[in-house]
Amino acid sequence: MVRISLALVVAMTAAALGDTIVEWSANAGLFGTGYSDGDQRSVVPTLIGASVLGLQFVIARVVAMLRGTTSASARDVVLATASRLSRRSLLRDLPAIGALQLAGVYGMESAEAALRGGTIAGGLGWLGAPVIVALAFHAAVCILCILAVGALLRLLVGMCVALVLRALAASYDIEPQAPVALSRRARPTLRAAARASIGQRGKRAPPFLLAHS
Repeated sequence: MVRISLALVVAMTAAALGDTIVEWSANAGLFGTGYSDGDQRSVVPTLIGASVLGLQFVIARVVAMLRGTTSASARDVVLATASRLSRRSLLRDLPAIGALQLAGVYGMESAEAALRGGTIAGGLGWLGAPVIVALAFHAAVCILCILAVGALLRLLVGMCVALVLRALAASYDIEPQAPVALSRRARPTLRAAARASIGQRGKRAPPFLLAHS
């Protein structure tokens, strides 16, 4: 599910950006007089949809990693996030993401045609440029989006997890820096430290800290 969610976010972003770049290039006359398209009403809704899916992905990953973490070190969790959401895993999915991207472009052009009261042109005219050129543009945008969007989501997930762990450490008087300096074998778990502090103060722990006791 992680890779599917990431693939959808990247594909939608690449579809919106790639379609915009191709249409701007066509309107500038780079592909000759036979190509032009001034209708870009589907671009913003597509980017909004990608942003919503990306936010849902970040929230889901943060919650999942907090439920599964056993270390009090925010650094360990951030490193685990980076390894699970590596750029290599996304690049391995390039053909699937590229196919989703082109399907998104077709859907965007179809929606714009429907809003104009017509139907999308037959063949591959919806690409907005000569086929080889359009595919090259979209492939380049797809690779850039895989790298950029993947890096952004990794950063957001890691930052959110680290912030939550630090906030919990402050709330339950757990020293956030001490576990980082300890060896992996001697490092106490976040749950154990939280439960010890809670037992002394009579406070109630957040549900995810006790979910895997």
